[in-house]
Amino acid sequence: PREYLKKILHLEKEKPLEEISFDFSSDADRKILGTISALDQFDPYSPVTELKEAAILRLRLNSGIDLAQFEENYYFSPTSIFKDAIESSISDKLLLLKDGNLKLTDKGRLLSNEVFVRIMNEEDSIMEK
Repeated sequence: PREYLKKILHLEKEKPLEEISFDFSSDADRKILGTISALDQFDPYSPVTELKEAAILRLRLNSGIDLAQFEENYYFSPTSIFKDAIESSISDKLLLLKDGNLKLTDKGRLLSNEVFVRIMNEEDSIMEK
């Protein structure tokens, strides 16, 4: 959004927005608005990103991640694909692994973003393993 707004402000210096019809009827409007792209940089939503987000969304729940169900749904075990993140979070008492569930501890709830960043920073070579 910041980049998009910068472009709008830059374009407004060239031609005020109230002078732009936004209906693409004039060549000038098409030229100006054609330079604005909401997708200047496209970050593809990969299967690895889906696994990471699924794990994070489940950790936000009181029930946490049911490891067997996660593996059944995604064909990967979180404890193997996010091994380093999980081990360091358990060591720091942010996560608890008990009875096949992985949950945030009370401390982990307060510092949940730390756990989520660790998961998101795991290498994306998961699918090659």
